[in-house]
Amino acid sequence: MTPVIRDHLASYLGGALTLDAFYDWLVATTWNIEQRHDPAAEALSYQVKLLIAEHSAGDLTEGELHHALSSLAEEPLSVATGD
Repeated sequence: MTPVIRDHLASYLGGALTLDAFYDWLVATTWNIEQRHDPAAEALSYQVKLLIAEHSAGDLTEGELHHALSSLAEEPLSVATGD
């Protein structure tokens, strides 16, 4: 699931999707993501949603949002397992 999210994120960052279209896709696709038992995809989706929320609240400029999302699109996520 993580590669699919990153592919769509790259489409947004590359201008093929608007932020609204990307967000609508993300919300629909990751609904109940915790049931997929994919911690990396869950962490990525939550991080992306948080960044978009911060942008929507005016806490991040569009440039800052792009920079932060670009980092997420490229970097592997470390996920706490709770063990």
